[in-house]
Amino acid sequence: MEDRSDIPGLRPEHGRALLLDLRGEKWLFDTGQTDLVAENARRRGIDLRDLRGIILSHGHYDHTGGLEAVLRETGEMPVYAHPGIFRERFRTGNNGRTTPIGIPFFRHRLEASGARFNLAESGREISPGLYLSGEIPRMTSFERGDPLLVVREGDRYVPDPFFDDQFILVDDDAGVIMITGCCHAGLINSLKEVQ
Repeated sequence: MEDRSDIPGLRPEHGRALLLDLRGEKWLFDTGQTDLVAENARRRGIDLRDLRGIILSHGHYDHTGGLEAVLRETGEMPVYAHPGIFRERFRTGNNGRTTPIGIPFFRHRLEASGARFNLAESGREISPGLYLSGEIPRMTSFERGDPLLVVREGDRYVPDPFFDDQFILVDDDAGVIMITGCCHAGLINSLKEVQ
């Protein structure tokens, strides 16, 4: 799932979901914006019950909005993410209005649908050769993020620090492969973390 599709029969939408087949293990990295990810999987003959797990890059609706639909297909399923994915998030506009853009479900609702959350702030190996970065240290002075993406702190909005932003690292015979979501932490910061 992404913003466009070159494959006949697959419908695009703003958002992201990638099916990874790593040495016979299937993983879903993000879930798009809506239940369209599950529909596209059916159209491609992909049985989501074969997933080993779901990995969430961060807590925005266009990467997590299809999670409930995927869980309806899979039943109980491990979901790997940072504990900050449930933080309330907003986009501010020129008119001063804020629009919610966070994960569109409460945690208890997703757990009732089968999500078995495996949340951690630090990096970890979740399967042989498959790593989840954990929090990415901010080392550059020029990757400051989008000031229009905010979180609420008390009665004011502040820029979102995106501590939950993570990438996947695959280490196999072909070499090391880094797969990002939106890379809100910054590409250079992320690459420094890979090093």
